[in-house]
Amino acid sequence: MVTNSRKSGDWLQDHLVRSCVRYGVKNISEAREILKEELYNYNYRRIHSTTGEIPMVRFNKAIKDGKSLFRSFEIPKPYDSVKDIFSLRLKRMTDGYRSVSVKGLSLKVPGGECHTWVELRLIPDFKTHLIEIRFWQDKKYLGTTNIKIDDLPIVRY
Repeated sequence: MVTNSRKSGDWLQDHLVRSCVRYGVKNISEAREILKEELYNYNYRRIHSTTGEIPMVRFNKAIKDGKSLFRSFEIPKPYDSVKDIFSLRLKRMTDGYRSVSVKGLSLKVPGGECHTWVELRLIPDFKTHLIEIRFWQDKKYLGTTNIKIDDLPIVRY
């Protein structure tokens, strides 16, 4: 038995190059149009040589039959924003003034209690140069504060 050691994307890349040559493509915008058409044909029209099925038909059937690993995204409770999921996280103990310290920067915890653990969820925004900090205590959202990225030296990319 002979196996094909090429990656699945190689076929499309080779086919795209050959199509661009065949149609005399001279610039990237023309190549993008051919790529869009080839992707559509590959996913919705062509029968795959290994599976014997059209990829999108096979994919939709797998979802309908519950045989796909794809799941709809749901924000787990008690969180109410994707910012609470896709964030940098820190835990700190509040002091007697309901504040926490991160690398020497003191942050007031809105509505927090004294001497309890608080989870900080940090969401950097490089367009505004701010970090949104969302405070959570015992699975309860307390509030948000924004600080300048430069004020918190631990967030560097």
